[in-house]
Amino acid sequence: MTTHTNTNTNTNTQATTAGPPTHTDTSPRRAAKIAGVSYVLLFVLGIFANFFVREGLIVSGDAQATAANIVESEGLFRLGLVSFLIVFVLDVIVAWALYIVFRNTDRDLSLLAAWFRIVYTVFLGVAAVFFFQALQLLSRSDFLTAFDSEQLKAQALVALDTFNATWLIGLVGFGIHLMFLGSLVIRSGDAPKAL
Repeated sequence: MTTHTNTNTNTNTQATTAGPPTHTDTSPRRAAKIAGVSYVLLFVLGIFANFFVREGLIVSGDAQATAANIVESEGLFRLGLVSFLIVFVLDVIVAWALYIVFRNTDRDLSLLAAWFRIVYTVFLGVAAVFFFQALQLLSRSDFLTAFDSEQLKAQALVALDTFNATWLIGLVGFGIHLMFLGSLVIRSGDAPKAL
């Protein structure tokens, strides 16, 4: 009887291991590494796109100077746009990774923190459309001949101002994400006591 039971157990084990591979969850440690690498990339790309490109080329309230800067440095402006788009993708990855890192601390709060980061990220994605629109308005495409040069420069500056306003609204969601994330860090017990 014992032999019969062992045979069935072995048969059942073989049947379950012979099927398709089972899904394994990403470990919090692996997710933390993914979040860490993504944060480093976010930091570098965000500083480049925001402080080097955006603030370096846009002259507040001066459509003429801003247009001249963008046209003279179109490649740099395009790199800034690509950087913002990469930040957009990385923010989604960070939201996912941080959710995994802190889901064992408080699953609901971790999910809420991730959602607020996603809200911010959506606003950044929408803002990037206006960044691209400014470039299009200064591209001298045939369909823009209905507008004179001064109108196009003014519209480009409006698009860039709208980029900034949209992004700033999104930062409200990011701030809420950070408050929830801070609570999760403290409650997880992984933070140094000095914090």
